[in-house]
Amino acid sequence: ERERERERESERERCTEGLWLGLGEEELSEDMDHESESVLATSETRTHGREGDDSPIQIINAVAPIRICDFGGWTDTWFAGTGVVVNIAVSPLVEVQVKVFAPDEKKERIIIHAENYGQKYAYPATMHEFFHHPLIEAAVCHMNLPHRFELSIYSEAPAGASCGTSAAVSVAVIGALARLSNRRLTAHEIARMA
Repeated sequence: ERERERERESERERCTEGLWLGLGEEELSEDMDHESESVLATSETRTHGREGDDSPIQIINAVAPIRICDFGGWTDTWFAGTGVVVNIAVSPLVEVQVKVFAPDEKKERIIIHAENYGQKYAYPATMHEFFHHPLIEAAVCHMNLPHRFELSIYSEAPAGASCGTSAAVSVAVIGALARLSNRRLTAHEIARMA
């Protein structure tokens, strides 16, 4: 328990130093209270309008930085044995938004919108097969959420730029979905899942 508390304290210091990510101190401290420390995530709850209105009842926004300077890359893989990798987290950020809707049997339960690819599609969360975007779909499957939601992902860094964009997408998606499920995950836990 002491080790976990030290991890949390270290993450709090890191996030407090990282206010450049666009959240004010109030929002950042709110995240700390909910232990969503590894990904800066905000949540907004809304009430429905008129009957039949399909506007979101909750919106969760999460961001994660990309990385540069992959010193020691691949030395930490299974075939290298041991090693150390040093990265620097930078902007632009990967942005993830989860819009949660009221349950409706007639509508698709999960919609994934990969904005950079111009793709928006329904994902059958009961399947454990991954089609269009395996990392995103695996994260959705792993979190096993009963909600009806739309997950939108956007990054200013292009795919294939060797900036860890896929990893940042995974981290931001898991952080947003953890916030939705009220799971309390440390940075280390989210990194392991990603």
